[in-house]
Amino acid sequence: MPYDINDFPSYKTGKITEVSDEEFARLYGKELPTEHKGELQFNDALCQMKNAKNIFARRFYKRLKRDLDKTYEKGVPDLTIMFLYNMPFRAMSKMAGNNCSREMAEGVLAFANGHFFQGVHKFVGGYFRNAIDNKKYEKLLKK
Repeated sequence: MPYDINDFPSYKTGKITEVSDEEFARLYGKELPTEHKGELQFNDALCQMKNAKNIFARRFYKRLKRDLDKTYEKGVPDLTIMFLYNMPFRAMSKMAGNNCSREMAEGVLAFANGHFFQGVHKFVGGYFRNAIDNKKYEKLLKK
């Protein structure tokens, strides 16, 4: 083991819920990243919409957080809500199958960042391009 276990008392006792940021930073080997406050990026998680410029994105975050908190209160976390809460924007197109293209996910991100017209343009344009591409692909599969 490359670490001296005595430097990590929470891990040594098995009380990992009591790990301090300082202790985890020692284990991590560098300073912990801080929450960024600028525009959301494609790799940012949906839970970071709490800092979004768009009010609807912030409301979506609040709804998602409330649903997540309710599952914790029940004592049985809903894995679907946990997954959505921590899912990055880039995964929207991956998880939605053929229903959401990367361009559509970029539109949602632009919308969340307060670029209303750019977001709508990307999302709507992406929707129609995606529908056309899906039909072309279906035709190829039938051949």
